[in-house]
Amino acid sequence: MEEKKIFINGLKINYKIAGEGQLILILHGWGGSSDSWVEVIKILSNQGYKIICPDLPGFGKTQKPNYSWELGDYRNFVKKFIENLNLEKFYLLGHSFGGAIAVKFSSIFPEKTEK
Repeated sequence: MEEKKIFINGLKINYKIAGEGQLILILHGWGGSSDSWVEVIKILSNQGYKIICPDLPGFGKTQKPNYSWELGDYRNFVKKFIENLNLEKFYLLGHSFGGAIAVKFSSIFPEKTEK
């Protein structure tokens, strides 16, 4: 498992990436981070999946935005994140607040989500 950083809209974004195969993008819950998913990332990457799990803005090792974000801001962040990584189509998994972001994202960009 690697930890990488990219910049999106001036924010330094941290994410974890592991494995090869069908892509699963994991969005953590409120108060969590990609660290909350380390064991799941290990299990799924060992089962033939490629896993990407970002620290959402304001959580983990990712910078805080300079204003309070709403759900739509996080949805837009996910769109920019996948564009920056050139991700085409993927399984989208979200826990709690990450699940709310996933529902909002997949309802607007259904062509990006496999399931």
